[in-house]
Amino acid sequence: EGNTSVRTLPNGTQIKGRYMLVSAESLTPSHNPLDNWNTSEGFPLNERGQNINDRDYKNDVSAQNETIRIAQQYGGQAVEQVPTVSPEGVVYDGNGRTMAGIIAAQNGTDASYIETLKANASNFGFTPQQVNEIPSARVVFVTDEVLPYTTQTFAQFNQQEKKTQSSTENAVAKSKSLDAQTISQLLSVVGSTVI
Repeated sequence: EGNTSVRTLPNGTQIKGRYMLVSAESLTPSHNPLDNWNTSEGFPLNERGQNINDRDYKNDVSAQNETIRIAQQYGGQAVEQVPTVSPEGVVYDGNGRTMAGIIAAQNGTDASYIETLKANASNFGFTPQQVNEIPSARVVFVTDEVLPYTTQTFAQFNQQEKKTQSSTENAVAKSKSLDAQTISQLLSVVGSTVI
């Protein structure tokens, strides 16, 4: 465990937590890049059995390719953009970076990340020696409390200017936030207007 901190989301919500050093493989991102981009085991699903992340890496080949590209040069930028995770290790924010980190650990392309993390370890409350002690070490921000596992929670993190979504990604995110009753009502309206 490292320093305590407060993270402010784009909507102004403040989240308390602390930095922690963990191994890359110990985290649960939305999708598993080592298992054909299927939903990671243990990642929360909605009532329809769908992945609740508003970003769909399973069906977005460009997102997969971008994640693989990042993994090939996994370096200091990932240290500056620390993923936010639940106390159970479920990744709220930084799923792409986390998946890239898993690929980089598997492929041995994370040496630059490890060196940058050691150089900045004290910023998070760690020593370079502690970084060396953890295989494929990653720094994460762990929330004090479990935030609701909903698409809306994940979307709050993705509302940053640096993260833009295509129309299709936006539609997928919106569809995941609909409950069964709303879908049924929409279908009845659509069904009654068909000629």
